[in-house]
Amino acid sequence: MEKRYGKDFLRFWKTVIVAVIAVTMLIAGFSVETENAFAASAKVSLSGGGTVEKGDSLTITLKYSRATFGSATARVTYDSSVLEYSSCSGAEANGGGGTVILTMANGSGTEALSCKLKFKAVKAGSTTVSVSTTDVYNIDMEELTAGSASTTVTVKSTADKASTNADLSAMAVSSGTLSPAFSPSVTSYKVKVPNSVTTCTVSADKADSKSSVSVTGSPNLKVGENVRKVTVTAESGKTKTYTITITREAAEGGTSGSGQYGEGSGSQTDSQTQENQPIETEIGGVTYIVCEDFENIEIPETFHEDAASYNDKQIPVIKSAEGNIVLGLLRPAEASGEGESGEEETAWYFYSEKNNKFTRKHSMTVDEVFAYGKSMADNAVSAAGGSDLSEGGEKNTLTLDADKLMYLIFGGTLALLLIAVIALQIGIMRSRKH
Repeated sequence: MEKRYGKDFLRFWKTVIVAVIAVTMLIAGFSVETENAFAASAKVSLSGGGTVEKGDSLTITLKYSRATFGSATARVTYDSSVLEYSSCSGAEANGGGGTVILTMANGSGTEALSCKLKFKAVKAGSTTVSVSTTDVYNIDMEELTAGSASTTVTVKSTADKASTNADLSAMAVSSGTLSPAFSPSVTSYKVKVPNSVTTCTVSADKADSKSSVSVTGSPNLKVGENVRKVTVTAESGKTKTYTITITREAAEGGTSGSGQYGEGSGSQTDSQTQENQPIETEIGGVTYIVCEDFENIEIPETFHEDAASYNDKQIPVIKSAEGNIVLGLLRPAEASGEGESGEEETAWYFYSEKNNKFTRKHSMTVDEVFAYGKSMADNAVSAAGGSDLSEGGEKNTLTLDADKLMYLIFGGTLALLLIAVIALQIGIMRSRKH
């Protein structure tokens, strides 16, 4: 009985041991199969996103790492309305219009696979550039796993910046020679002319078509120094001033250079005396002298200094921004208090270079009034009067008085002027109805 129990006991433990070994083998076999069932993983990344300007080119880099690679196939997507695909280096690429298919391969087995895709920013906006992996293999052609990746590109459309170019490309004088020779970076020049030269004009060419140029100072020369200034205003508002000092020599015989029109001791010929006489004009039977210098004279913001031709002589004038209003400064030759304005002081007068004539009143079309009113609006502050509808003259015109116009420019409002225009417009509409 004891022997039988001993044999059964041994048989029992034998069975247990065999079972344990079998289970162990099963577990070991399951573990091997499980390990083979899950492929190794690789890392995929995209870089090169960010913010760019419209029209710029940018590069997106696709990279696989954390394995010894043999090949990979991937699909890159993006918004084709924001980005335009240009080219690819490091991979065979096909596609465009929002999708690019990439095939990368390396027979030597590298620790990374990468390629670079070039795009052009064509529209303001934002897009996500994404990559999804179709398949990727290591050097032993064992399949690997790889997730997806993405990067964001933002395209900004910056409006064209205003030009800051306030240079001249050329500048010259009608008499004499600039010293030193003209250079866009040099802003101060001197010119010497003989006494026989009584007029010297300045010509200037702007370097940037979007800039504007104004020339100040009288073209009529006094004996001695005459200063002309050429101011260039860039599109951005930046200014640059070129200064020309023109020295007119004294006449032989000791003529002084201190007088504005060449007055001084010593004799002059009749022709020289005539040349140095002030420029005169007649309005309403009264003789006026054309002021050839605006020194200490306030020029409104909506006007700029310029030059015009009067009786074959150059005179300084001021012009409105639109150029449709030209004003000259006159003073009575004698303080008689007579004439059209009944004033003895220096005053602005309308000037027509076409008619070679100064006038106290000026007619403007309705469109011209609105255009000019817009340019004066920023300077209008308080209510003012001074404009009347013309009786006669051209149809649909408005007659302005020079003094009242200047009052409007220097601080009045356009209230009455605009009321007059509205009244004129109503008159026009009524006439059309009838």
